[in-house]
Amino acid sequence: MQNGKFVRLDDYDYALDVVDQVKEIVDLGELLIPVGEFLEIIIHYNHQVGVMNGGT
Repeated sequence: MQNGKFVRLDDYDYALDVVDQVKEIVDLGELLIPVGEFLEIIIHYNHQVGVMNGGT
């Protein structure tokens, strides 16, 4: 928006109301996964592999 805010436009009528205030369209459609969630999966996976191979 011209004022620096980001807004999500899910409603066509609202989009028509603010169209004159739009500065830039940004696509944030990517799936974002926190790195900590990924690391938890790796740690648990490695622990299970170690146990299966005779480790503790």
